[in-house]
Amino acid sequence: MDVDEALAFVSTTSLKSALKNFFIIGWPLAHTCMFMIGLQFFQAEPEFHCDNPGYEGGGNLTLPPSVYYEVGECAVTFHNGSVAAEESCTRYRYDLTETGITAVSEWNLVCDRSKHQYISMAVFFLGISVSSLGLNIVADRYGRRPLAIASALGVGLLSTIMSFDREIISFHILRFFLGFFIKALVMMDYVLMTEHFSPYDRSWALCYMQIMWVVGWLYLAAVVYFIRDMFLQHLALAVTSYFYIAYIWVLPESPHWLVTKGRYKEAEAILHEAARLNGLTDVPETLLSPERIMKGAVADRHYDYIDLVRTPIIRRHFVIILYLWIVNFSVYYFLSLNASNMAGAHSPMLNFVLNGLVEIPAYIAPVYFIK
Repeated sequence: MDVDEALAFVSTTSLKSALKNFFIIGWPLAHTCMFMIGLQFFQAEPEFHCDNPGYEGGGNLTLPPSVYYEVGECAVTFHNGSVAAEESCTRYRYDLTETGITAVSEWNLVCDRSKHQYISMAVFFLGISVSSLGLNIVADRYGRRPLAIASALGVGLLSTIMSFDREIISFHILRFFLGFFIKALVMMDYVLMTEHFSPYDRSWALCYMQIMWVVGWLYLAAVVYFIRDMFLQHLALAVTSYFYIAYIWVLPESPHWLVTKGRYKEAEAILHEAARLNGLTDVPETLLSPERIMKGAVADRHYDYIDLVRTPIIRRHFVIILYLWIVNFSVYYFLSLNASNMAGAHSPMLNFVLNGLVEIPAYIAPVYFIK
C-alpha cells in the first residue's frame, strides 16, 4: 500500500483518532484566532479628551465671561473675546469603562500619534506575510513536526514577553515575530491535518477542524470580558500556549513526509498507533510498500514556485484560488475585526460572541455540500 491507502486502511475516521488529531493538531487554530481577532480589543480606542495641566474639569468659573476655553480631543482652545489660541494636548484622559486598558490608552496612540495604531496592526500582518513566503521549503526539508514545535514555543514565549512589555517600539517588534510564528504554526497545522487523513476524509476533517477557530473566539471573548487590561489579556492568552510544551512528546510527524525521506519504520509506527486507537487488531506488520510508493513517484523531481504557473490548467486553478483567497481574506477580516462595533445588539460583547457562533454552521454545512 502507499501512504494514502494505508491511512484509509487504519480508518482514521473513528471518533477516538479524530478527536486526538483535532485537539492536538487543531489547537493552534484556536490560538491563532485569539491573537488575530483580538487585535480589535488590544487596540480599541476609548473615548478621550485633552487633560493638559491647568485645564482639568473643562472650565474655570473664576474667569470673566469673555474669557473661556474649550477642551477638545486633541487640543485646548483659549478664547479671549474675539481672539482664540489653540494649545496642543500634552496629556489625555480616557474613559476606560467600555474598553479597559488598551494599547491606545497605554501609549497615547491618539491625535498625532494615532498612526501607531495602524503600524501595530500592519507589522503583525507583515510578520504573517513574511512567514508565508518560504517556510514551506523549510518544512519540506526538515519536517513539519520540528517547525510546528519551534513555532508553537515561539508563540508561547513571545506572547508571555508581550504581557510584560511596556515600551511601544519593542512591542511592535514582538508583534511582528508573533505574526511570523503564528502563521508558521497554522500552516503546519493545516499540512499535518491534511497528511494524517486519507484523501476521502481530508475535506470533512479540515472543515470540522475550523470549529477550533470558534473555540479560540469564545475563549478570547471570555478573557476580554473578565480582564480589562491588555497586558493581562496577553498573559491569559499566553497561558494557553504552554500546552505546546507537550508537542515535544505527543505531536506526530507527517507519514507522507517520512516516506519521502525514506523513513518507513517511523511512518509505519504512526500508522500502527492510529490503528490501535481505532481498535483494529488484524493489522499487517508492514503496511507500506516502498516498491509501490516509488512506482508512483517521479524520480529526482523537485517542485518550486514556477510549477504553479507552468501548465495552463494548474495556472488557471492557481489564479482562481489566489483571487478567491484575497477576496475572502479581505472581507472576512474586515468584518471580524469590527465584529464588536457592528449594530444589532445592545452589548458589543454579545455582538462579538454571536459573530463567532454563527461560524459553526458555516463550517459544518460544507461537509455535506462537497460530498
